[in-house]
Amino acid sequence: MGHLTVLPRVRARPGRVSGRRPLRRREEGYLTLDPRRYAHPLLTFGLPIAFLLLGGIGLPGGAVYIEHDRLRSRRWETIVSLAGPAANVLFGAAILGVVSSGVADSMPSLAATLAFLGAINLFAAMANLIPLPGLDGYHAMAPYLSERARSTLEPFALYSFVVLYFLLAYSALGQGFIDLSVVGAEAMGVPGELVGTGTAGSTVTLPGTTLE
Repeated sequence: MGHLTVLPRVRARPGRVSGRRPLRRREEGYLTLDPRRYAHPLLTFGLPIAFLLLGGIGLPGGAVYIEHDRLRSRRWETIVSLAGPAANVLFGAAILGVVSSGVADSMPSLAATLAFLGAINLFAAMANLIPLPGLDGYHAMAPYLSERARSTLEPFALYSFVVLYFLLAYSALGQGFIDLSVVGAEAMGVPGELVGTGTAGSTVTLPGTTLE
């Protein structure tokens, strides 16, 4: 739960800096530990549960609300969109840093779980950069598209999550992202074998892919 609270706060911060009008306390309450404030019935619960039942990654979405019409420029729209993947990278690096420091060495199961959580954040950052409507990768480039192109593409945002799942689960792209996540973990001083151990103990897996 803390993971789902810290990331929305980091993701929303650039929106405020860019000139987004401050919301009243009651309106901004979705950035709390209370999921009722920010949950989206389909993106937060429906699709993640469906993906888990299919044996995939149940990462929730729809947790940060950005008023794009209040952003100062196209550049700020891109910065705000890229804050999502950046938050995942920073959070993942922080977790992997904790593991590599050795503070969890006396608790192997915890160390493996944290290693996996750090790696999955790196994976999520890469997946989120895919330029599919609804993902941050698309929103980062959307300000530079014509109105006609945006109006044509954006209705498909809901289906993008289904496309994303099958793209990551049943293509070489998913395995490539996993390999890069392990490389990132190893660059932080966390053995790939430890990430694999954490993966083996988790229900968050990708069918059709392996973590070596």
